[in-house]
Amino acid sequence: MNNISISRILKLIKFEFLMHRKYYLTILIGALVLVSVVILIAWMQTRHLLTGWQQKHYQVVYFVYFLAVIIFIVGQGFKDLVTKASSERYLLLPASHIEKLIAQILTKFSVALIAMPFVFWFGVLLARLIGFSLMNNILSTKNFEKIEYLRFESLWILTEGEHWSFNAFFIGSVFFLFSFMILGSQYFGKWNFVYTPLIKILFVLITVLSCRALLSFYTKNNTNINELEVFDGVPLFVFVLIILLFLGSFLSYFISYHKLKEREV
Repeated sequence: MNNISISRILKLIKFEFLMHRKYYLTILIGALVLVSVVILIAWMQTRHLLTGWQQKHYQVVYFVYFLAVIIFIVGQGFKDLVTKASSERYLLLPASHIEKLIAQILTKFSVALIAMPFVFWFGVLLARLIGFSLMNNILSTKNFEKIEYLRFESLWILTEGEHWSFNAFFIGSVFFLFSFMILGSQYFGKWNFVYTPLIKILFVLITVLSCRALLSFYTKNNTNINELEVFDGVPLFVFVLIILLFLGSFLSYFISYHKLKEREV
């Protein structure tokens, strides 16, 4: 199996959903209910806002929701490697290690970036339906009129007009977090949602402290670090961070691939 087969990858994705359909169904229904409850509570707590509930408020909630999706769904990659029996069954599947890795990546990306945004959108619609029909005594019709309908395009976190370096940094951060959570699932198993975020926080702290130390060094040497630009409007340290994020993502997948080979041995 030296060549990558799209057919085998699709069969692995089908295998993933069939073997863990209860898990994915529970996640979808649970997220739908949780989003509806959180949105209703948020509306009740902010019903006195003069400006009402706008698209930017939805985006704040969605950003937190998106992080939770990465931690609790993407972080549960390679579920078949949790127990010895399921590991043996999974490793004996007629597919190469790279195909199994690609199948996991595509599965988690499709759930997190395609299915879960729709779940959030439907959750908001369900919250509005519940609010109109059952909670008029708490949230008056007047207050509901100040609540905007969620436009699906508002869930696109990247905004127009931002510098390309900001978008590249955000995309690199998402890619790195995705890959790091998938990698962590092979080392920490079901506790990945705890340990990998802690490691990520430690990594961010080290990065921030390193940047502050670098800034302090250049300041003491009478050098304006903002003048060190690789491109117009892109400071050197920002460009370096973008490169490191994408390299870190690639390295995480590379380690995941070799971890799969190690598990088979």
